[in-house]
Amino acid sequence: MSTLKAGLYLYSVRKAMVHDYMGTIEKVAALGYKNIELFFESPHLARFDVPCPAAELRAATEKLGLTIVSSHVVHHPYLNWDEVIAYLKEAGCQGITIPMYLYNLNQNRSRPEEAYYFSGKLNELGKKCADQGLAFHYHNYYNEFEQYDGKRIFDILLENTDPALVNFEFDVYWATRGGVDPVQWMDKLGSRIKILQVQDLDKEAKNLNLVEVDGAFDNAFYPKIHTHHGDYTEIGNGLIDFKAIFKKAKTMDALQYVMVAQTECGSKSEFQSAAENLATLGRML
Repeated sequence: MSTLKAGLYLYSVRKAMVHDYMGTIEKVAALGYKNIELFFESPHLARFDVPCPAAELRAATEKLGLTIVSSHVVHHPYLNWDEVIAYLKEAGCQGITIPMYLYNLNQNRSRPEEAYYFSGKLNELGKKCADQGLAFHYHNYYNEFEQYDGKRIFDILLENTDPALVNFEFDVYWATRGGVDPVQWMDKLGSRIKILQVQDLDKEAKNLNLVEVDGAFDNAFYPKIHTHHGDYTEIGNGLIDFKAIFKKAKTMDALQYVMVAQTECGSKSEFQSAAENLATLGRML
């Protein structure tokens, strides 16, 4: 039986972090979180912009008793991954997660062909991380559940990445938005899921299956996602069956962390939302 640890993906408090990076991390710790995920999603995706020296970040989080479980880093073909890995390792981060991928980046390849190509890149990056003692994960959105000739993009990734090098941070919200049953996919991915990412789907949300509504992801990714501002709510307040999800999660020995990822929190403050989510996880895990 797995012992699950709650954490916060710091994108959930990104607005506060813009104004006070370290102060925001201190507030997250004060809420009672012990585990965090960083994020690096610079608009200049080929450049790794850091908020402070790695040693300073490590000292601060260790003083607060925080474990940096992983950091989301957006993939870019010209990103200096050696620089990224060195910084995060020095900062005390345990792993790296690629948060999403667009499967239409090369006009000479179909989307399934791009998934096969990207699987190879994931294996390469997984090996780089493993060589430095870091875990490596890929995080899904809804586009991995697009189907082509009966095969989903996620099937291609699962079948063509090395389980010894590439694990998954499984996002139950985006799986739901992809039109699939998260519990069935948790069973399918099995021991390759190391981190579960969670937020709830508002009961008033329309067009639940974004694959059907939006079609394939393209380079308008961010505008599409942000047209769905009202679709997010805190865990336990919406449509997702977290009772079933956590029941399954507790049987998965390889799964270690449940990370809150609150994209939007409506009229609440980011910290109020984070506190409510932690309290709910405390009751449900």
